Amino acid sequence: QWVKVYIQNEYGTVSDGKPVYTEYNDHQHHSEVPLVVMKGLPLFLGWDFGRTPACIICQITSRGQLRVLDEICAMDMGVTNFAAKVVKPYLMNNYSGMPITSLIDPSGLDKGDKDEQTCFEILDRLGLNPEGAPTNNFTSRREAVANALSWNVDGGQPGLILDPKCKMLRAGFLGKYELRRMQVTGEERWTEAPDKNKYSHPHDALQYVAMRLEVPETPKVRRFRNAKQRGAADRVAGY
Repeated sequence: QWVKVYIQNEYGTVSDGKPVYTEYNDHQHHSEVPLVVMKGLPLFLGWDFGRTPACIICQITSRGQLRVLDEICAMDMGVTNFAAKVVKPYLMNNYSGMPITSLIDPSGLDKGDKDEQTCFEILDRLGLNPEGAPTNNFTSRREAVANALSWNVDGGQPGLILDPKCKMLRAGFLGKYELRRMQVTGEERWTEAPDKNKYSHPHDALQYVAMRLEVPETPKVRRFRNAKQRGAADRVAGY
């Protein structure tokens, strides 16, 4: 990275850590021009919650290319305000009328200590059609993105491509989303999971979308949807 930035005069970042994605090639995976939104395809939204929430807007082509169209990041904001007051208006203004599926951390189906509503229920109430990812295991999430970076589709097109608007994701791919160097003697060693910083949140969100390429809707989500449908039917019947 140091040679690329200071010798070859290429775009990049320099840090003391180890990039999570050595498979990323900025010339191949970053588009210099805005990506075309394919109106015949649905949108897949990847979400990361907490007080620094992020939402990644993607499409997946019939050939399996993951097209990362947009990113929305916030600071010191809860999921309800972020989804209702930031993401939902942005979608209405920029992606109106397109079908949406939201991919979230499976822990978002569980109730928290301070709120009776789950993240799943909040997004569902807003019509953002949430699904829980099959796992939040870091290795599985990382491999899903790495696989998309490693394959080619449609005669040499990259399996994952970033729109120029995705500046946080791009910086993360270039090294800001990193494994921290461990302070030990001897050979170089790195942490098993990346540092939590402003670049990790959009990347966590992207990983949930990438997993959708490989794994269908999980049984836990199906049980939730079936229970919700039964509840609606009971209300209609007067129970």
